[in-house]
Amino acid sequence: MLRSLKQLLYRRFNYADSPIYKNKIINQYSSGSTQMNSVIPLKFANAMEKSNFLLPNNQRFVELDKSPRIFSLLHRIFVGEPLEDLKRNAIASGVTEDDFQAFLVYAGGVFANSGNYKGFGDTKFVPNLSDGSFELIVKSSKAYKNDSTHLSKLWQNTRSTIYSITPRLTSLGLADKAFLVYAGGVFANSGNYKGFGDTKFVPNLSDGSFELIVKSSKAYKSDSTHLSKLWQNTRSTIYSITPRLTSLGLADKGVTTYFSSNCTESDSNLVNDWMKTKRIEAYMCRTFKTTAEDGMWKRHQSLHSQWIKRNTRVPTLK
Repeated sequence: MLRSLKQLLYRRFNYADSPIYKNKIINQYSSGSTQMNSVIPLKFANAMEKSNFLLPNNQRFVELDKSPRIFSLLHRIFVGEPLEDLKRNAIASGVTEDDFQAFLVYAGGVFANSGNYKGFGDTKFVPNLSDGSFELIVKSSKAYKNDSTHLSKLWQNTRSTIYSITPRLTSLGLADKAFLVYAGGVFANSGNYKGFGDTKFVPNLSDGSFELIVKSSKAYKSDSTHLSKLWQNTRSTIYSITPRLTSLGLADKGVTTYFSSNCTESDSNLVNDWMKTKRIEAYMCRTFKTTAEDGMWKRHQSLHSQWIKRNTRVPTLK
C-alpha cells in the first residue's frame, strides 16, 4: 500500500525532469582502493564542503525567513557571557526562575531543530513565558549592553514571529496548498508516518480535493487506468485514522510489515533474544507467526525438535 502511495505522488511530481537528477555526479572507486577513477573538480568539492558547514543555517532559511534572526538573537545572548551570569542578571531584572528555565527550554529547542519548528517543519513551538519576560532577559544580557542597537533590532524583528500562533504559521507549507505539504511529508519521511514510524500524518484537505488534483494531473491523463488504480488502492489508507493505523506497532497496537499481524511484543523479544545468541542483528528482518489451522505449526514443532538435537535452539512462537 505504501509503495502505491509513493508511486502515485512520484508520478504526480515527475522528479525525473528535475535538473538535480539529470546532473548527478557519480564517483567511481577502483576495487579494493580508495583511489577515484573520476576526479571531482576542486571548486565543486569546496562548494560541497562549504554547503555541509553551512547546512544548519541553510535549513533555517528553508524553514522561515525569520528563523536565522531568531538563531542570531539567541546565539549572541549565550556566547556573550556565562550562563550563570545571564541567569543572575535576568533574575535581578525581575525574571522568575520558571521563566528563565522556560527561556532555556525554548532556546534549546531552536538550537536542536535548527529553527523554531519541531522536527524540521512539523509543528511550531513557542516559549512558555510572556514576551515581556523574554524581553527582560534579552535586555539584561551582556550582549544587549555591548550592542543594544543590533540586539534591539533583532528582537523587534523576531518578537511577533516567535509568539505568533496564526494557523498558517503553526506549521511549514506553501501558503494553503495542503497537497504539497502532505506530498513533501511523504517524500521526506519515505512514507506517510513521521520519523519512519512515529505517527501517521494525513492531508489537510478533503479526499475529494485530493482526487481532483490527481485527476487534473498530466500523469493521470497519460495513464488514467494505472493512476486511478493507485488512487483507489491508497485513498482509504491515506485518510484512515483507525487507532491501529495511526502508528507503527505490533498486534493490535499498530501496524507493521516487519512482523505478521498476529505477532506480539513477547514474540518480538523472543526472536530478538534468540538472534542475539547467534550474533545476528535483527535489522531489516521479517518474522511470520503461523498457527495450527494452516498446517504449519506441527512442522515448526518437528523442525524445532530437530534443531534441539543439533544443539541449535530456535524459538517457538506461542
